[in-house]
Amino acid sequence: MEKPTDEQMKESWGLCGFRDCEKINSIMSMPTGWYYPDGKWDKDIPAIDLNNLFLYAPKRMTPVLWRKIIREWASTLTANCKVDTLVLFWAIYKVMKE
Repeated sequence: MEKPTDEQMKESWGLCGFRDCEKINSIMSMPTGWYYPDGKWDKDIPAIDLNNLFLYAPKRMTPVLWRKIIREWASTLTANCKVDTLVLFWAIYKVMKE
């Protein structure tokens, strides 16, 4: 499974409620970074890992969207049922973009 581009990562985290400080603070000389959905600020966007996906993505999703994501994710699991973080990322990305 291919890794997302920086733009795809920014877009997906934006769909999860993250706000890019560069866009918000373009007029002022404020530090660049990201406002998290829970109100904290960090200079880096979070890494794509299972903890972050399950921590931040559900806050923007209805049960119907989660069912779509789980179906999409399950359809791409390998025969040995290995959990692949990128497969879950792409399932969330695809469903949230619909």
